[in-house]
Amino acid sequence: MAWTSMHFAIGMACTGGVGAVACAIFRKGWKWIPLAMTAGGMWAIIPDMPRLWRVDFPSLPFAATLGDKGLERWLHRWGDVFFFHHQLDLQPKEFALHGLIGMIFLYNLAILGLLWLNHRERVRTARLASTNGKGGRPTLRYSGHGEENSRSMSEPRSSHLSRHSPDPELLVGLVRGRSA
Repeated sequence: MAWTSMHFAIGMACTGGVGAVACAIFRKGWKWIPLAMTAGGMWAIIPDMPRLWRVDFPSLPFAATLGDKGLERWLHRWGDVFFFHHQLDLQPKEFALHGLIGMIFLYNLAILGLLWLNHRERVRTARLASTNGKGGRPTLRYSGHGEENSRSMSEPRSSHLSRHSPDPELLVGLVRGRSA
């Protein structure tokens, strides 16, 4: 019988892997992976929850219903739906310390991933801000009355962009009010 920490770590690993693949496909949503990993870990320990109610919290409301041994047996029969819970319980050795190390490793991996994404976004923002070489607001070229002037976005002369217009992502960010 595996300990709850091992069940939680396996649930975290499964949902973290599925979440990472989904985020890589859609190229967004990386910040939700730690929450998904926690939800996966909680899902993986559901078959052990009746014992928790029965042993640790017997005086709480609904403890008799939630801690029923019949409910626990029924959940354990469906154990593999909860990230291989039944298969882990069939193991002859208990991997409590392995599960704890796995949880710590996975949470730290998620934190490092979020820090890396934050760093990458800051570098991208800094590159966009320095497109005019001064580090200030990017300049756009407008054509107005036959002359080409270089003016900042805060003082446009004409609504017609010339052939020297910047990246569309930069324009969307500036229009939405995000200063570079």
